[in-house]
Amino acid sequence: MPRIDMTTLDEETLAEWLLGRRWFGSKARNVAHVRVMDLLTLHDGPPQLVAALVEARFPGGTHAVYQVLLSLREGVAG
Repeated sequence: MPRIDMTTLDEETLAEWLLGRRWFGSKARNVAHVRVMDLLTLHDGPPQLVAALVEARFPGGTHAVYQVLLSLREGVAG
């Protein structure tokens, strides 16, 4: 199975997903930028399972880094 390219996951979608998570500690702050810093494939799939380091940057230059497990399928991330 070909690996799914995480660069196709847009920043706005990732930010919305993060803000909707109960464990995301910065819900009250504006998120200026979200990016996937690194990925480790745990299972090639289907579905592909990856551990991702996701950085959320906030106005003023502060940031937070989260380790997130993602299950990836063609056309779907979740």
